[in-house]
Amino acid sequence: MRTVKVAVKKLASEEGSTFPPSTTTHDLRHHYASVLPAGGESVVAVAGISATTTPAWS
Repeated sequence: MRTVKVAVKKLASEEGSTFPPSTTTHDLRHHYASVLPAGGESVVAVAGISATTTPAWS
């Protein structure tokens, strides 16, 4: 968890960055689950990757 906080702080502090300093691991998980289908991955595969047992909950 500390590693993520350090990385977020670094990304957010870079000049010109629009990366939110309040980003959490939960936010990153949701972002990842959103970009996978946008890149062509199936919802069922995303559910498996994110350990969601019911794709309808995605």
